[in-house]
Amino acid sequence: MEALERARRAVVRWRGSEAEAALAAARGAERVAVRYPGPAAVEAFCEAKGELPPAERDALAAHLAAGVAERALRPGREALAVALEAPVAGRRGPVPWRRALEALFDGPEPGRDRRVLGAAEAGAGPLAERLAEARSAADDAARRALSAMEPGRHADAGPAAGDGAAAWLDATEDLWAAERSAWGIGRDLGALLRALRAAELDGPLEAERRARWKRLGALWRPLGLEGVLAERARVEAPHGLGDPAPRLCLPRPREVRILPGFAPGLFGELLAARAVGRALGHALVSPALPHALRRPVVGTVPRALGQLLAQRLAEPGLWRARGLGAGEAERMGRRSAGILLLLSRVDAAAALARGLRDPSGRGGGLLLAGDAADAPVVGERCRELAERALGVALPEALARLLLHTPSRGRVRLRAARGGYALWAALRERFDEDWFRNPRSAEVLRGAAERGGGLAVEGWLEELGGDADAAAAARALELGP
Repeated sequence: MEALERARRAVVRWRGSEAEAALAAARGAERVAVRYPGPAAVEAFCEAKGELPPAERDALAAHLAAGVAERALRPGREALAVALEAPVAGRRGPVPWRRALEALFDGPEPGRDRRVLGAAEAGAGPLAERLAEARSAADDAARRALSAMEPGRHADAGPAAGDGAAAWLDATEDLWAAERSAWGIGRDLGALLRALRAAELDGPLEAERRARWKRLGALWRPLGLEGVLAERARVEAPHGLGDPAPRLCLPRPREVRILPGFAPGLFGELLAARAVGRALGHALVSPALPHALRRPVVGTVPRALGQLLAQRLAEPGLWRARGLGAGEAERMGRRSAGILLLLSRVDAAAALARGLRDPSGRGGGLLLAGDAADAPVVGERCRELAERALGVALPEALARLLLHTPSRGRVRLRAARGGYALWAALRERFDEDWFRNPRSAEVLRGAAERGGGLAVEGWLEELGGDADAAAAARALELGP
């Protein structure tokens, strides 16, 4: 029993210190050291795993492997933090690279595109290979830990057959081409960034900009779930990293802190909606579960709740209810749908990048399995994947940054596709306005309460949904 408690405590200490460190960094407070699990925790698990029920055993092992991987990722994350503050050439002199990345998402005007892209690329170039190397080292460390622990697949590990990333890119190829055509951007990166920024649609958001989080939380009110967020979730200082999306941290299970990103306009609203939905999923977890399940190691169900909430913004009816005319409401809904589709395609490309192998042995070891020995090295393959996802040309350094920086591309893709399919399943069960039907709240609660004991695919199976067909059909339904 002593070994078992050592293994459990190692995960509790790591997860708690991880959240404290993120909060301290956002608040500009004194740095907090993250207490990663080490070999002793893995050994303790191996000694005690026979004492655990399978669900907790497999989740605990997954947490330990994730902690070991995060320790190996630390040099790459520290390099990223240093690079974000390094000066690059800006419009009026040197600026931190972080500011150059923010300028990308501010929709640079024609004529400034090259300067803004050049500044962003200048910071990404030296960092890209280090991030790839750190990711490769982390994957190797996790594999070694799992090999030593020999657990089963934890409940939210995902389908053994794969994540469907290539199939999702195939299924949405024509739809994304139609979106690009509707946006009038062709294959120009600057035009894509301006369409993503959608400054012309700021009007309905600017009037209530400061109330964003309350406004999004209120979307759960008809289901009686807004109070859960008010009690257990809080918005903190911005995370200050080179990521437009908000980040979540959990000082303790069911206690959620949202660290805002920097994305403006409708793009920022959608990213915030995903964070609010995800926060609700974590806030609803049952306190009776063991820590390894109460604090999901992957959390595709909370992430799918985020995708569900973001889809509300893709429904023109929501904007009409806020007083917009039919034409403007349609534009807000359609642009929201296009942005969500694009995000899912980037997640698919990132998932594929994780399955690469580099025959040169350099640069983190990443090319699609099955490629010939003389296949292009990581950077070129990442650029190809990113360009396919976006539909526009992208500098290699930015492509590698886009696909290597998120550590959860596969998980995000599973949640995005699952969220699309869940909308269809909930609509089938509770009609078009399922998000106003109190009976659907019990379905959401029942899934989220199980924490790491349920995957989005399992939830869909319970509801009779088809992740592949229904997800693509829902995305097509929202399209132009």
